[in-house]
Amino acid sequence: MTRTASIGIRVKPELKAQIEAAAKADGRTMAQWIERLIVRELQAMTTDGDK
Repeated sequence: MTRTASIGIRVKPELKAQIEAAAKADGRTMAQWIERLIVRELQAMTTDGDK
């Protein structure tokens, strides 16, 4: 799947370091890790909204 849209955010250096570490531990890039996190949260919102 080709990704053509981008999102830019600013975070504290400490948070960025935590994200980098989590992504590395998961074998992903930061972008992949964050995208996965967003998708999971959106799915959870949809599932919770269906109840």
